[in-house]
Parts: sequence; structure tokens; C-alpha cells
Amino acid sequence: MSRLSPKGEGAWIHEPLEVYMEGRKGMRYWVYNPYTVTGVKAVDDRLCSYPVYVFQPQNRHDQLNEIPIVFALQGMAAPLDWNSYIIPTLLDMGIAVVLMDTPLGGLRSVGRHNNGNVALEISSITALGVTVDVAMLEKLVEVLWTDYQMIHKEIIIERHKLTSDKIALFGTSLGVILSGCLFCREGFGQRILGTIGHFDVPRFARSYIGAILPNLATSFIGNGIEWLLHRLKPDLLGFIPLLRLLKGLMDIPDTSSSILNPLFYKNRVGDKRKVAVMIGDKDPLLNSADAIKCCDQFKNGACYVVPGLAHGTCFFGPDFVHHARYFLQTQLDDWKTVDSK
Repeated sequence: MSRLSPKGEGAWIHEPLEVYMEGRKGMRYWVYNPYTVTGVKAVDDRLCSYPVYVFQPQNRHDQLNEIPIVFALQGMAAPLDWNSYIIPTLLDMGIAVVLMDTPLGGLRSVGRHNNGNVALEISSITALGVTVDVAMLEKLVEVLWTDYQMIHKEIIIERHKLTSDKIALFGTSLGVILSGCLFCREGFGQRILGTIGHFDVPRFARSYIGAILPNLATSFIGNGIEWLLHRLKPDLLGFIPLLRLLKGLMDIPDTSSSILNPLFYKNRVGDKRKVAVMIGDKDPLLNSADAIKCCDQFKNGACYVVPGLAHGTCFFGPDFVHHARYFLQTQLDDWKTVDSK
């Protein structure tokens, strides 16, 4: 095992194991980075211990400083291997891939359902006496930032010798918000590429609430929500913790300096760093118009609305993976280096 340094006192990176995903060889590290997020040990231990997978183009040992890097995050309650489809796409472009579990997803989830059911994951946490609110998510983003700094320094640079400043953040659903927080406020990465998501957090939350409770005013999401749902929609009682979280996110003011308000820091992005989002016109959770407005706030921003695409599924045409691969290929074409095959 190797001890991590100053930034993560008490943190450890276990020696890597060789793994294969999508037929490509990579290295799997196990990271333990202890932080107090909730004060409940059973929850914090899950959030602070996680795997990191690194895949880099082969036969490029004399050009390691030229290899671009993509850090990928899935959505809440989703495991990192749901992003495995990007590995061959990017390696064949000569681009390295870093996969890690999103907080509250994969092996960092509390419920360990890993089926994309956000409401079920949040209910698993609240059952342990923990309130999942904006303050908790802010702590999770801060922890994620320390994770990224350590992984970049201790694993990507020191162990894999990948030193290029061509770093892109790739996010899916909630992973777009988390990546957006680090991209805008912390200045990490030269590009952010989001699929089925955007990082105008209040509008993201508003449309998500509307998908769960159509035609119901958000003002009802308060202390009386149990009574209301019991009378009108008893099948949605399990969504109450999620709805309260979304209401808190929706109420973040535009002027808030919260790390969960990436657009407050949009002026830090500048005109050389790139923002690109792919979203479907049939997405039941998110409004494509909100995604367009989000991207329009950046000098080098673009939103691509895909006909027939929903939230990871399709009503017609090619499937989500096909669209996402094409999106990555086009957005990173100018970073393409020697073919790794």
C-alpha cells in the first residue's frame, strides 16, 4: 500500500490490480480518503472508500506528456461501469480514461442497489437517520474535489506519468452537475462534456420535480407533503426525501456562492475552456431549453439536442451509447493523437 500525502492525511491508495473492461486492459486502484460528511460512520465509510480505474493508450511510453485525459462520473445510484462504453472509444483516439464511482453511486452508495434509482438510494440513507439536503451535497462536492486533486497528483501524474493539461470532465445526469461544480469554481479541466444533464442546478431540480409531481405546485413540498401524497399519490411516498432535496436545490438563489451553484462562477471559465452538453428532446426529467440556456451563458458553450433521446433511453433512432460515443468523438476530435490499436 502507498500512503497519500498532506492533502489527505490518513488516506490510502492500495496497490493496483490489472483489470479488463470492454476488452481493454487497465489498472484498478482502491482509495480510502476519510472525511466526515454525515457523522454517521456507516454512511461516511461508504462515501470515503471507492475504486478508481485508469485506462491509457498502449505503446505510447515516450509520449506520455501528450496524452489527453478524460475523468468520467456517472449519475447518483449508478455504478462506474455504466461509463465503460467510453473506454474503447477514447483509447482508440489516444485519450486516457479515468473512471471512479460518483458519491452515492456504485461502491460509494449506501443502499448498493446500483440500478439508477435515486429515490431508493436517498431513502436508504435517511433510514439511517441522515438528512440528505443541500448542505450534505455541498460537503460531497468538497470531498469530490479533494478526491480529484489526489487522484490526479498521486495516480495520474506520479504513477502513470500522464502530465498533459488537456483534461476533460465527462458527466452523465447528476455527474454533469458535480463535474460542473469542479469545472466552474475550481477551474479543473479544459473541457466539460455532459450527457443527459446540465449544471443550472435550480432549473435541473425544478424540471426533475415536475417529472415526479406533474401539475402539483412545488410549494406543497414541505411538512404537509406526506399527507398530500397519502391522499393523492400514495405510490410516491418513497420519493419524499428526494423531493425535499430537489426543493432545496431549486431554491438556491442565482446570487448564491454555494459550490452547488456552478453558474455563479461562470466568469472563471473564460473563452478558451469549452462547455458542451448533449440532451434529448424527449427527456422526461430535464428540459432541453434549460440546457440550452445554461450553455449559452458561456462564451465557448454549445448544447446539442438529440431528437428521440430520453434520459438514457431512446424513443426512436440509435441508442444512447451510440449518441454519447459520437458526442465524445466530435467534441474531442482535435485532441485525437496516435491510434492506440
